[in-house]
Amino acid sequence: MVTHVLIADDDERVRSLEAHILRRRGYCCTLASSVGEARDSLKQKDFDVALVDVKMLGESGLDLARTICGEHTNTATLMVTGEDDPKVADAMKKIGADLGVPWTT
Repeated sequence: MVTHVLIADDDERVRSLEAHILRRRGYCCTLASSVGEARDSLKQKDFDVALVDVKMLGESGLDLARTICGEHTNTATLMVTGEDDPKVADAMKKIGADLGVPWTT
């Protein structure tokens, strides 16, 4: 069974890297550069996992995670961020998202 992953990140390099890594391991990836694009993808198909960047241009990744956790309860939501802020982590926990490992540069 193939695992379908939604990758929502406004940074094209990050989206591409995540997709490259996951596709090499057999995952099927759909990429979204905005919250709106991700919501459109969620309307079209079911996903097993959503990788969501916390800070995106326009609407926040936290807003998207709230939608996924509330309306797409079979989709595991993993938040990804470079932010080292306990308030962001607390907000992610409150909406039911799992915490990812921060990116390092």
